[in-house]
Amino acid sequence: MQDRILVLDFGGQYHQLKARRGRELNVFAEVVSCRKITSDQIKAAGYKGIIFTGGPNSVYDEKSPHFDPSVLSLGIPVLGICYGHQLMAQMAGGEVFSAAERSEYGKVTLDLSPADSGLHKGASVSRLLKGIPMLSTCWMSHTDYVKELPEGFRVTAVTDSCPCAAMENAEKRLYGVQFHPEVTHTEYGTRLLRNFVLDICGCSQDWRMDDFCRKSIEEIRAKVGDGRVLLALSGGVDSSYLLYLCHKYGLRVLAVHVDAGWNSEIAVQNIEKMCSKLGYDLHTVVMDWPTIKELQRAYMFSGLANQDVPQDHCFIAATRKHCRKHHIKYLLNGYNLATEGILSHAFQQGNEDWINIKDVYRKCGRGSISLRKYPHLNFWDF
Repeated sequence: MQDRILVLDFGGQYHQLKARRGRELNVFAEVVSCRKITSDQIKAAGYKGIIFTGGPNSVYDEKSPHFDPSVLSLGIPVLGICYGHQLMAQMAGGEVFSAAERSEYGKVTLDLSPADSGLHKGASVSRLLKGIPMLSTCWMSHTDYVKELPEGFRVTAVTDSCPCAAMENAEKRLYGVQFHPEVTHTEYGTRLLRNFVLDICGCSQDWRMDDFCRKSIEEIRAKVGDGRVLLALSGGVDSSYLLYLCHKYGLRVLAVHVDAGWNSEIAVQNIEKMCSKLGYDLHTVVMDWPTIKELQRAYMFSGLANQDVPQDHCFIAATRKHCRKHHIKYLLNGYNLATEGILSHAFQQGNEDWINIKDVYRKCGRGSISLRKYPHLNFWDF
């Protein structure tokens, strides 16, 4: 099994970016909600390292997302970022307070040299921060801060306003940073993440995006067999590249574009041109008002007959109609090709208790596999 990093999501807006940074190091990083996995499951899965993401909450709020503190005792290296940094401190016995005058947002100077703060011991440079200058720029976005360190931890970096910009328990391989190393505004963020993933976690750089794409399509083919899948083609990057992958690896596809009036005429023409060059017939459903009313009468949930049909329900109805017409049981869309792997949703024909498209997105994962790693591809000129 290839080495993997778990990105444990606590609601941060940059959680997929953290995973992408891992994959850019040729290490597979998997995003999982903190509510969808347990400490025992993490141990059994054999992850080489764990990254706690940021989040919009305060760790001392009872309603904010928390996690089993035993995860810090699994012997797996952990890197807490922003909210994850504060959560780690709290889980290990430290104290987190409202920053008040210490809150920071934007570019801040990170100081790795000894400071006057009673928290900062000025010991040798952290293994996590190896190769980073004593002064550099980092990106901060926080209104709380770690005021009291947990036992066994030491401060390894400060800023003018934050007395604990980074901390560690090197013996247990537990690390926390208040800033965001995954964003480009942090000058040496890539170096920090490289230190954690490759040096501290000891991951092998044997994961490749091309292999992942091929295996993902093979997983779909194993489920579908000789049948076809309906690919919901919006014309965006995700679904367009997914169509290309289906063509490249020989998956039989019925491409359906639901035109609800948001795309320009040129964009629609580009979708038609792409399908033509790849040898696929494109079925376009124009969502004008008569079509909406027809779908409303024929396919909507009971109780919606006299209401406006939401966009999601129109999408469901249009794709469902084509699946029935062409005897297709599987839907594939751009969000299916997610960091968690491939999940195709079986169409339960004849079952009126239809699932909302938002649930399909949640089950398939809203992540991307960084399709933009292929800038040399022009989707309209293969």
